Amino acid sequence: MRQLADATANVTLTRSYAPYGDTLTSTGTGTTAWQFAGEQRDASGLTFLRARYLSTATGRFITQDEWPGEAQLPATLHPYLYGLNNPIWYTDPSGRCVSGAVVDSIICGAVIGATVGAAWDYGTQVYKNYQSDPSSGLWQAATTNINGSSIGRAALIGAVSGAVGGGVAAGVAGYLGVTATTAATMTLGQAVAYGAVIGAASGGASGGATQIVDNVLNCRDWHYHLPEALLFGMGTGAVMGGCWWSNWIWNQIPL
Repeated sequence: MRQLADATANVTLTRSYAPYGDTLTSTGTGTTAWQFAGEQRDASGLTFLRARYLSTATGRFITQDEWPGEAQLPATLHPYLYGLNNPIWYTDPSGRCVSGAVVDSIICGAVIGATVGAAWDYGTQVYKNYQSDPSSGLWQAATTNINGSSIGRAALIGAVSGAVGGGVAAGVAGYLGVTATTAATMTLGQAVAYGAVIGAASGGASGGATQIVDNVLNCRDWHYHLPEALLFGMGTGAVMGGCWWSNWIWNQIPL
């Protein structure tokens, strides 16, 4: 909140803030608890962000984040950071998941998915070329009879799959909230359960999106084999997510 006006549209209060929300200037007679980023500041001077309180003096939350973060976004792994240390671009209205971090997960997922998809398709073509004529050598197999259109399609499918999977995983993880603090009290079974839920949601969404895009590119009905793709994605995602998250949480438990 930078300005406050009365019923006649006269400005009664003007404020300016440091990057992390500390008040720099305040002029006028108006009063309001709503301050930096439109959030409420209490009598203690802390800013209330639902799940946690922010100290604008230090630019840090006073308690750990309930969201464990995303490995591909290292700044999200720090439990006390506000706005990924970039408050000019990001806010954290929930105190759990940085506004924009999910978007970043989608972008990262898309880039990784496209790269993996294209590389897999290209590698498959090179392997088939070499198998059909080993005497021609690996260089010949890697540079001739390569279908660029097929690689492009694989990159597109991978991008959609990665974007959807990354976004859903980040969103569900943020909603559930698992921290080093809560991990220390978890059993291995609870850790597996959290991972399975996140993995199933991400895998199902990713598998479904991949199948839809593949159907459209191949001129099939968009829902062709969609239930199977959803179930397969959920199943594999639950297994992989359970293993990955249980390993992550297990490493947080002090020995």
